Amino acid sequence: MIGQKKMAFDSVTSTNDFLKQNKANLTHGTVVSSKMQTKGRGRKQHEWKSDLGNLYFSFLLTEDVAYKDLARILFQTSVAIVKVLEEYGVKADIKYPNDVIVNHKKIAGILIETSGVHSLDFVMVGVGINVLQKEIAGLEHKATSLVNESKEPLELDALLDRFVKIYNDLEEETLSYIHGYYIKYSLVIGKMIQIDGQEARIKDITRSGHLVVDIAGEEYIYEDKEISLEELYEGSL
Repeated sequence: MIGQKKMAFDSVTSTNDFLKQNKANLTHGTVVSSKMQTKGRGRKQHEWKSDLGNLYFSFLLTEDVAYKDLARILFQTSVAIVKVLEEYGVKADIKYPNDVIVNHKKIAGILIETSGVHSLDFVMVGVGINVLQKEIAGLEHKATSLVNESKEPLELDALLDRFVKIYNDLEEETLSYIHGYYIKYSLVIGKMIQIDGQEARIKDITRSGHLVVDIAGEEYIYEDKEISLEELYEGSL
């Protein structure tokens, strides 16, 4: 379970950084949130604009963590975000592997970081959800916020509490169940992309988090780091 211990700050470099720097004194499931991040980031060190008005949080996993569990953690986090948004009347989809999209615009992102060589010492899961900012400077055509999409009252602490509750409820479900929801919400299944100059159709996402693609009638499995999906979203994200 997560969220039995919560810590909240006005500003940190990033909530993942805080967990990394203080992990020795924190227990499994600790959730850290901040009103702002001065050095927020996404995958591949991309900047995550972290101004006031949005929800930024991370949680620490130290018990029974293994490399084989990383895909489930990603699936579970992604599905929990989508289900939270549904409670606010917002239909969302998942852009493989770790972005949540509403009306062709990014509303949330996930950053999973780990420590360990042969086995994992801990996993940090960072989440950013755009909530109260009506416009995100420089990203007006690529990003949206809950305030633009929902008519429900919005309160950051309540939103975090709903995420924690849903994530913990999903903890009781099987990988098959969670993977099924991840596939249900996926934007990429059936889409055409280019791989090494060849047209490929995305057929599936495995339970270990890899893409299954069809190239000229043959199936191949790729890790997300091996190919780019940017062409799927150009002009809409």
